[in-house]
Amino acid sequence: MLGAMFRRFFISCAIFFSLGPVVHKATDGFAVVNIEKAPFEHCATAPPLTKDALARLDQPFTYFAKGGQCYVFLGADQKTILKVFKFQHMRVPPLFDHAFMLKKKRARKHAVFLEAIESTALSMRDLVKETALIGVHLGHSTDVPDQLTLIDKIGVKHQVKAHSLYFMLQERAEPLKPSIELANAAMDLIENLSKKGIVDKDPSFALNFGLFNGQVVQFDVGRFVDEGGGLKQHEVAKLYESIEHYFADNAPELLGELRGNIKKRLEKFNFS
Repeated sequence: MLGAMFRRFFISCAIFFSLGPVVHKATDGFAVVNIEKAPFEHCATAPPLTKDALARLDQPFTYFAKGGQCYVFLGADQKTILKVFKFQHMRVPPLFDHAFMLKKKRARKHAVFLEAIESTALSMRDLVKETALIGVHLGHSTDVPDQLTLIDKIGVKHQVKAHSLYFMLQERAEPLKPSIELANAAMDLIENLSKKGIVDKDPSFALNFGLFNGQVVQFDVGRFVDEGGGLKQHEVAKLYESIEHYFADNAPELLGELRGNIKKRLEKFNFS
């Protein structure tokens, strides 16, 4: 009897561990437990959700993609993006919470979490137009619906308690196509942000910028830092370099004209 129980136990474990990677790949790693209960506290504040934002939450959201910090869902209206923060990569098992190396790792994760939350709050306070944000919710409030409807990558519907989630609502931006006009608009945006003292610590033109209502926006809001003090020359130059790399890969025939425009901009600000 005992031997049969052990066999069943080991068979169950084998099935579980063999199916785990398959399920993870099929769902892109999404699970409700991964978005609930942030592992750290924070003091960031953002404006409350508007009536428009609350109205947009009243629709199902279907899995769309994932980034380094969030799972991304697309609303049924095909216009609204919901980005829900994921926390599984930030958690340290309580059993090892006091281990020296894991304490250092936890401290690094805490810093990354705070940077992302502060950046999101900053974007909602000061950069709504530049980021196409509609609203953000940074956990533990009552100004949201009781539940959100999320549909995962394999079509499973989840009813999730919204009040404890960390999420942002954003207009859906289309990918940029390589053109000199859009590159100039993106560089105008970069310069305007920098003049406000705001820099992006993750400068990627290909991954962070898009087009909404004919305007270039920066839809990745997770790495903004308000450093104050006006134009940040080094940060602007890094983003210009990112634009060059994008054009070199996608529109090399425009690279000469782009470089000429970049040179004029750098000369205008007296740096190279």
